Amino acid sequence: MLKRVALSIAVVAVVVGAVTPFAGAQSHKPKKHSVNVAITIVSVSQTGSPPVSGTSVDAGRATGTYGLSAVVQSVTYGTPAVGSFKATGTLFTRHGALNYTLTGSGKPNTDGSVSFTGSGKVAGGTDKFAGARGKFTFTGSTPSVSENPPRSFQVRGTVRY
Repeated sequence: MLKRVALSIAVVAVVVGAVTPFAGAQSHKPKKHSVNVAITIVSVSQTGSPPVSGTSVDAGRATGTYGLSAVVQSVTYGTPAVGSFKATGTLFTRHGALNYTLTGSGKPNTDGSVSFTGSGKVAGGTDKFAGARGKFTFTGSTPSVSENPPRSFQVRGTVRY
């Protein structure tokens, strides 16, 4: 009798232990979040003649919706035409990372600075942002095209996660 009670308790413990993780693992419906981020980046390495043609790897910091964050991106210039660019990158926040792609174009201003605009998509991430999806637009500028000036962006959009 005692063996049956002990066996019954053991079976219940195994069943409860197996079911409990599934009870707490409810999937949540992704929610839409507004994004407003200011980014400042510089090129870490370059090939070719950016911003006309070639590539660059950029790194910098972001502030705004996700607090102080880091950004790393790889940019290809002159695709599909001179003055245009496309990039893939990651925004690293304290709650996880967001992966993005973007396309844009730039134009020189009379004072030697360059202004640029474009749009992009968020496609996945890590931790809190796993499965994130969204769209954004950006505007930006750089004081000149000399050496390696910092480039500043203002990013606005929505992301579901």
